[in-house]
Amino acid sequence: MALPLSSIPKPVTTYTTTLASKILKADTSLNVETATDDAGNAISGVVGVKIDSEFMIGTKSGVAITGLLRGIDPQ
Repeated sequence: MALPLSSIPKPVTTYTTTLASKILKADTSLNVETATDDAGNAISGVVGVKIDSEFMIGTKSGVAITGLLRGIDPQ
């Protein structure tokens, strides 16, 4: 069942980074290699994540992104 758009948090930003390790289909958290954007600004709060063709939204603190809502339609 799809979530209503009103229940999906709006990301504070999106940026490009690398996964620190592989994730599985059931994972609701992940770690990335960098905690900052390309300009060196720390990123925290709700972020959008795209891995391959899957869009996700989660809460970022440092290099950890937790509480992932997976399979989000970016439209």
